[in-house]
Amino acid sequence: MDKAAIIELLKNKFALDPQTARVLVAGLSRTGISSAHYLRDLGIKFAIIDSRAKPPLMEIFSRQMPDAAVFTGGFDEAAFKVATHLVVRPGMSDNEKAIIKATVNGARIVSDTDLFACSVGVPVGADGASGKGIFTTHQEEICHT
Repeated sequence: MDKAAIIELLKNKFALDPQTARVLVAGLSRTGISSAHYLRDLGIKFAIIDSRAKPPLMEIFSRQMPDAAVFTGGFDEAAFKVATHLVVRPGMSDNEKAIIKATVNGARIVSDTDLFACSVGVPVGADGASGKGIFTTHQEEICHT
């Protein structure tokens, strides 16, 4: 699918408009990094946040996207407060206080799978932990080509 068609799907399915959306990617993991690449390539503004002071992939991400806004060392509620959309990494607790508050204030949770499914125009699924890992690795490779 071309970029315009992908953006149109994101607008229709998730109200994710590149002109107005403020996406917060929660978790500087492989999934978070691949989501960040995807959003950047579509021209969608985002920031990335991680509760850990020194996420293991921070150095790699900083080299790949030196200008990206990154918050580490906790979930600053101010970052979540301005988000219109959250991309939450797999395995993150649904009971995370900052995420709950953001959704109560109107932020929409969009999974990485939701985002990437808009690129192919067909249903996408990942079964179990290994399926998710393979899917994430595949999307990471696509983002780097």
